[in-house]
Amino acid sequence: MDLYAHQNAGNVEERQDDAIRVIKSGVNLIGDIMKTVLGPKGSLKVIQGKETSVTNDGAFILKNLLIDSASAKIIINSSINQDFEEGDGTTSIAVLASLLLKEAYQLSIHPTKIIKGFSMALTKCIEVMGKKKFVPKPEDLKNLVRTTLNSKVLSNHLDLFINICINAVEKADDVTLIDIIKLEGNLEESVLVDGVVLNKDSDVTLANPKILIANTSLDYDKIKIFSSKICVNSVAELEKIEAAEKEKMISKIDAITQLPFDLFINRQIIYDYPLQLLRNKGLTVVEHADFEGVERLNKVLGGNLLSAFDQINAEDFGTCDRVSNISIKGHKMIKFEGVQKGASTIILFASSREMLDEAERSIHDALCVLKRIKEVSFCLYGGGCIETALALELSKLSLEVKTKESEGIEAFSRALLSIPKIIAENCGFDGDEVKAALKNDHNYRRSTYGVNIENGKTSCMREKGIIEGFEMKKRVIISACETAQTILKCDGLVKCQPRERSDDHLCH
Repeated sequence: MDLYAHQNAGNVEERQDDAIRVIKSGVNLIGDIMKTVLGPKGSLKVIQGKETSVTNDGAFILKNLLIDSASAKIIINSSINQDFEEGDGTTSIAVLASLLLKEAYQLSIHPTKIIKGFSMALTKCIEVMGKKKFVPKPEDLKNLVRTTLNSKVLSNHLDLFINICINAVEKADDVTLIDIIKLEGNLEESVLVDGVVLNKDSDVTLANPKILIANTSLDYDKIKIFSSKICVNSVAELEKIEAAEKEKMISKIDAITQLPFDLFINRQIIYDYPLQLLRNKGLTVVEHADFEGVERLNKVLGGNLLSAFDQINAEDFGTCDRVSNISIKGHKMIKFEGVQKGASTIILFASSREMLDEAERSIHDALCVLKRIKEVSFCLYGGGCIETALALELSKLSLEVKTKESEGIEAFSRALLSIPKIIAENCGFDGDEVKAALKNDHNYRRSTYGVNIENGKTSCMREKGIIEGFEMKKRVIISACETAQTILKCDGLVKCQPRERSDDHLCH
């Protein structure tokens, strides 16, 4: 008994009612934080850390929350995965998961019955969504991006950024090849540039160049005098050390230039002497390039990113149709035209760093949504339309199920109906009134009706052009359900402290 007590001295366990109370508090905390962000009129949050940010981006808020609750962290992790996969729907997962748990904890049946009811409800939801999905027309793609951006800071310049995002994705094989350069200015000045742009001011004009990209130090490979000491007996001996350093640098430049090429781009700084040697070889040089820009260039130019130059091959060189200087709103940059894989660059202007960061997150979401639609070309109507349709179908199903699982199905239905209610409340309208009106519309076969955020009534989402991605919405329902089921299974909370090394011998 003493050994057992010693091994578990660092563990604190809460069981059943106490544990569930702690778990519920974490779930409610996430729900309260995130539900005011949901929808096109969602509130902004001030994120205070090393830097201050103002955002309503669900993924960014969740990533920066400092919460000690285990149940809250489970919901956060599930929601953040959605942002990585789909680019949108992170807030919806957090809100729906918390709503499902809130409804479940009000039931007086065993959690296993609720979990089984949730599984039956999820199966029905996927079946109904499969019947409701449709193939989007070209104009529907614009509406899809409009729906994604409408809750973001770009909502005042929707047409501009809709065209920018659609054109960028149409040209690119991979959205990671779409770069965003952030500069101070006005949002309406933002433009899409065909090709890769480096935010460097360098005088370069080349046609069909051979380009070598490197991430290497060119600073004489010298002894750092601030961290080391050298002892010499005369100035002549010091000169010999400096001459040896220069010879070493000459050898390195000779290795770099063993095959002829036109443009050398280095991620790191190039100091005066190696820069002079490179220019003496007739090369155009760009130094201290942005690391992400260098990585992207390496992908689209077709060469290799080098750090050693023992053996340079022709395959190490990249190329494009043209390299030239461009000037956008007084900012000089280097443009690479005619690159492979359809890379492009969005030059994003905004009035402050916070605005630039939020605009970048918004564009990222829209690009990910468009990328997903290229892979799976199905959409659903938004504005709470699909949630209402699913909720009513689940209510019918709960009446057909004659076991206790029906209560879990009905709880799932109530949670889904809370989504359009929250959307309406975040727009300043009566959520209960809108929810009742939607139920009435769908009961009378107006199955495309959702929340009209302009007047607090209900309207046809097809006519309004409110569209969401099918895969995104499907993943939201599945992730929220699975997260809620996982937390429902928990009836204990164990807080563990790391065991000290001195205790290891007790395990033998």
